[in-house]
Amino acid sequence: MRILLGSGGFRTPERLGFLRQQMQALFGDADVLFIPHALSDHDGYVRMMRERGLDVGRRLVGLHTLPDPVAAVENAAGLFVGGGNTFRLLAELYRMNLLAPIRRRVGAGMPYLGVSAGCNVACPTMQTTNDMPITRPPSLDALGLVPFQVNAHYFSGHHFVKDGDALVEHFGETRDERLKEFHEMNDTPVVGLAEGGTLWCEGGMVRLAGAMARVFRRGLPPVDAAPDRDLAEWLTPVAYSVFITVPDALLPAWLTWMRTRHLADVLAAGALSADLIELDGGGHEARYRFASREAFAAYERDHAPRLRAEGLSLFPVEKGMQYRRALGTLRG
Repeated sequence: MRILLGSGGFRTPERLGFLRQQMQALFGDADVLFIPHALSDHDGYVRMMRERGLDVGRRLVGLHTLPDPVAAVENAAGLFVGGGNTFRLLAELYRMNLLAPIRRRVGAGMPYLGVSAGCNVACPTMQTTNDMPITRPPSLDALGLVPFQVNAHYFSGHHFVKDGDALVEHFGETRDERLKEFHEMNDTPVVGLAEGGTLWCEGGMVRLAGAMARVFRRGLPPVDAAPDRDLAEWLTPVAYSVFITVPDALLPAWLTWMRTRHLADVLAAGALSADLIELDGGGHEARYRFASREAFAAYERDHAPRLRAEGLSLFPVEKGMQYRRALGTLRG
């Protein structure tokens, strides 16, 4: 997949030039299908894109001008989803039955550019948007083209408002506090992407450009990243599997221990999910999901030695137990 996500704020000549360069690299000379449905004035939105040079000299076709939205996506060489209100955009994508076609085409290699709201809907859900819920889509579930959330237009610190000639602090919630609330209920990592920033997602890479970003993970301190940094190590979930062969004499006790204790211990140590699978042909697999390689490395460092020692003391290899471990990147 070739996905470019932009925070927005591409208004100065320098930032517009930066975005044009990235668009040229993404789309080449192909015509681009533009989805303007995050704003109410579709014709005006397409005209504004052309006036700002964000067609990059190619033919930019507004989806609203075509009779069959699904066919338009199926035949598009590239897709550009513009900013505006995320609730309105996602509701329109549901109304036009476009989520599955977009997922299918992007998965097959069609380049996708999403800016602001178009960036939000590329995420698993739209739960980290800043927008007002001016309408209600059927679901908060979005395209899920990337395995992480983005908070577009991110900035750190507090608000200041003018009081006479002075600036005084406004004590509303900061973005960091709101994203911490998101992780009280959700596991998915979030990239706070500052104005003018982009994320180039391809081949397992999540390359930051144009501006800083702050990455938020549940249960871990946020980390700041400068432009030209690959964020994948913080954002791409991994699957960790332990394949176990258990002698018949130990199987009942081992199953009880796994179901009543060990799986819960690994979840408490940082795994997002834990499943015990009885394999066809014999043996079992304990399969765990971690938010990122960094999260798995923390588990390996801080918890795995203790948990493995406990397992080996109860079910040692000397009694016929066999263990094999594997780690891999989750792509679906």
